[in-house]
Amino acid sequence: MINKNRPYKRTDRVGDSIKSILGQIFLNKLFLNHNGLITITNVKVSRDLRYAKVFISYYSSDDVFFDTLKELDKNKKYLRLHLGHQLPTKYVPELTFHLDDTLDHAFKINNLIQQTKKK
Repeated sequence: MINKNRPYKRTDRVGDSIKSILGQIFLNKLFLNHNGLITITNVKVSRDLRYAKVFISYYSSDDVFFDTLKELDKNKKYLRLHLGHQLPTKYVPELTFHLDDTLDHAFKINNLIQQTKKK
């Protein structure tokens, strides 16, 4: 049930906090072997706050996204450690990283619209 004082759910607030904290960790503390821009686009947290799906988009001239994903998986313990110091919850969620392909879908839809306009 949604509280009138807080118009969105606790899982959304915790997801936003995780997104912000992970962004700071990526920026200041975590150095990956691959060059490219990692953007955290969304974080979905389970109702019990024990699991979090982190959706990222990766921009690079190389096609090394899956190597970067493996490297992020290797650093899960490090990320959870720093998350635990800053996140005000009883549990630190298990993190899973996923490719956010929303932009790819948007480009495909845009191309389809452009093609139909040309006809």
